[in-house]
Amino acid sequence: MIVAMDSNLLDEWLEELRRRRWTHHYFPDRRAPKVHASLFTWRGGIVDVIAIFDAGTALAYRAPLPQGGDPFDPIRVTWAFAGEPIWAIRGVLALPEPGGHGEPVFVQTPPPLCAGLAELAGQNRVIRPPTS
Repeated sequence: MIVAMDSNLLDEWLEELRRRRWTHHYFPDRRAPKVHASLFTWRGGIVDVIAIFDAGTALAYRAPLPQGGDPFDPIRVTWAFAGEPIWAIRGVLALPEPGGHGEPVFVQTPPPLCAGLAELAGQNRVIRPPTS
């Protein structure tokens, strides 16, 4: 179960993700989430993901996503961060757009927390981007 996060600063950063039209998911469900994951899909099959497990543990990464790939179970990542939720959000939002100067391009194995996220996310879900 996610520890209650009533930090005004974290709420502000989550609101910033909503403003930027990130898609939010709650695993296993919204009523009793064990993880709050946020997803942004770029053109060209690149995804940015933030997963908040509790008040002190979050995972953020950028991954190339093959056609039909699972954004919550990446095969490879080009950037990853694990730490406090606010720093995970700030880190991923500071990344250059894919194709931009300074974009992370070194492909690496996903960190171990990705396996935990994939297990909690499961296979039976539909990802719908925010409506305009």
